[in-house]
Amino acid sequence: MNNLDQQIHDGDYGTTFDIELRDGDTVLNPALFTSGSHVFRRSDQTTFVRTSGSVLTSSGSYMRYTTVVGDINMSGMWALQAEVTDGVGWWHSEVKEFVVYPNLT
Repeated sequence: MNNLDQQIHDGDYGTTFDIELRDGDTVLNPALFTSGSHVFRRSDQTTFVRTSGSVLTSSGSYMRYTTVVGDINMSGMWALQAEVTDGVGWWHSEVKEFVVYPNLT
């Protein structure tokens, strides 16, 4: 994930979440998977799932989701996990936590 070091605020949209596709030290080719999702857990423990796109760059292989209006809808501690399938197996990434900050207004 590349953007969890940046502050994310309640109501933000257009925020990109990239999750690197790896198996140990091996970078995985996104073409191997038939589908992938970003699973978000809000601070109130409810979850929602968004279909991910894939990106292959010289620096790695990523699943990417860009938030839309309404996705980031409360402040607090959130979590994110990737799910991918190749049609035969189903795998999950490690869970990453991040803070959604409140706004002044």
